[in-house]
Amino acid sequence: MQMSIAVVLLAALLSPVVLAQQQAVDWARYNSVPGNWNYVEQTQLNKENIKYLEIKWAFPIPPASVGDPYFSGSEGVVHTPLIYKGVVYFVTNWHRVYALDLSTGKTLWSVDLPPPKEFVDQILADKPPLWEPFFRGHFHQIHIFEIDGRPYLFLITNYYYLIAIDPFTGDVKLRHPIFTADYLANIPGNRGVYDVSTPSFTIDTRRKILVVGPGTPEDQGAGRGFFVGVDLKPWLE
Repeated sequence: MQMSIAVVLLAALLSPVVLAQQQAVDWARYNSVPGNWNYVEQTQLNKENIKYLEIKWAFPIPPASVGDPYFSGSEGVVHTPLIYKGVVYFVTNWHRVYALDLSTGKTLWSVDLPPPKEFVDQILADKPPLWEPFFRGHFHQIHIFEIDGRPYLFLITNYYYLIAIDPFTGDVKLRHPIFTADYLANIPGNRGVYDVSTPSFTIDTRRKILVVGPGTPEDQGAGRGFFVGVDLKPWLE
């Protein structure tokens, strides 16, 4: 489900029994399952009852702040929202994370993720050719991973910070730079321009290791790809 307009729609069956069954099935990863199959074994919808679908609620996504030097103009949401324990999660292209009640659409919490001042100062001052001073772009994926029985909402911002959030409270548990201009400059053969959209990533929940690579544009200026592993144990133990 792609959402670039300022409305999030949820559809639910009229039957409260079927609605309860649907809420019992989580969609906690970008493509649902660890293998990224984009598929969940759900049988509540079929050719007999599909005609009873209706819009249950709508959530108007607010616009980005006018005059914001980094995110102004980055409207809407493009990634598929997550569903976990009866809550809908998504992040706007202007870096606000929302948690909504699945049954009512009521906002449970929201948190903004502005770029850190030291990052902004470095980018605007140095402007190395291998790095664009960007902060806008699309969030392509967010995930909820359970580590040692505790859930975390993980995302990587367009300024390449790893963020881990408590999905129940909205508290930011981890805020760590994955890539910096200096870091990228020291990778042999690292040339080209990186994209303004968030990169793909996954987490080995048993060993607590995040694996991520930079996003690249689809043109002749694309940077060479590489992967980085980040040990999460110092923060999550």
